[in-house]
Amino acid sequence: ALPEITGRISVSQEFPMDPVDGNDFKIDVESSITQVPDSFQNKEHLKTPGKIEQGMKLKIREKDSGIAEKDIAVYDVELLVNINGAGWEKVTKDNFPSEGLTMTLPYPSGTGENTHDFMVTHMFTEDMNGFLAGDVEYPAADKTEKGITFKVNGLSPIALGWKAADNGSSDGSGDGEGDGSGGSGNGNGNGSSGNGSGNGSSGNGSGNGSSGNGSGSSGNGSGNSGNGSGNSGNGNASNTPAVPSTQINSPVTGDTSPMMFYVLLAAAAFSVILGLYIRKKTNR
Repeated sequence: ALPEITGRISVSQEFPMDPVDGNDFKIDVESSITQVPDSFQNKEHLKTPGKIEQGMKLKIREKDSGIAEKDIAVYDVELLVNINGAGWEKVTKDNFPSEGLTMTLPYPSGTGENTHDFMVTHMFTEDMNGFLAGDVEYPAADKTEKGITFKVNGLSPIALGWKAADNGSSDGSGDGEGDGSGGSGNGNGNGSSGNGSGNGSSGNGSGNGSSGNGSGSSGNGSGNSGNGSGNSGNGNASNTPAVPSTQINSPVTGDTSPMMFYVLLAAAAFSVILGLYIRKKTNR
C-alpha cells in the first residue's frame, strides 16, 4: 500500500513592492498556514497550523466581536528581497526594515472598499523589534483602490477580518393615538314642610389617551324650609369640558302661616265691630 500523506492545500500569490535603497522587494502570500515556525514548537496553543489560525481568529474577535469567525482569513506571508540582482531570498529579522514595512493585500472575494470595514493582526514568529514570539500587533488598516494597506513590524502570519461597513445611518418611525371619554355628575334636591332631603347622583367617567384630563361637575340640591344636599359627581376624561349641573327647586305647598294671619285680623275686626254695635244698643 502507498504511504498516506496528509497536508494543507494553500494557494500562493506574489505581489511586487516598491524598491527600497535600490533593492527589489516582493511578498509571497499563501491562503493558509502550512508550516509551524520553530519558535512555536514549544507553545502548546500554537504548535500546529490549525492552532495558529484559531489563535489568530481569536485575537481578531477579541478586538471586534462583530466580525464573524467565517469572515476572517489567515495568511502565511513572506517578504523576499533581491539585493543587487543576486536573486530572491527570504528577509530575516536581521535585514527586515527597522522602520517597518507597508504592504497591501487585495480585497477578499465578496468585499470592497465601500462595502466593508477591515481589521488586521500580525503575530510575531521571532523575538524582534521589541516583540516576543507569539505576540501580536494590530496595525491600522486603510482602504485603498488596490486593497487593504497597513504597516507591520514583521511578517507571517497575518489575519484579516471584515464586516459590513457602518455608514452611520438609521431609520425609525413610531406613531400612537388615544381616545378618552368621561361623564359629568348631576345632583338634585327636594324639600317639603320644613323637611328637606337632597340626593346627588355621582358621575363617573374614564379616559384613555395621551395627556387627557377632565373633571365632572358637582350636583347640588336644596328644599324650601328644609335642608337638602346633593353628592358631587366626579369624572375623568381626555380634554372633555365639564357639563354644568341643573338645580331643581320644588314649588311651595301646604304653608298656612299667611292664612292664619288674615283669620286673626278678620276676627279682631269682627270683635271691634261687635263691641261698637253692643255699646250703641246699650246707650239707647
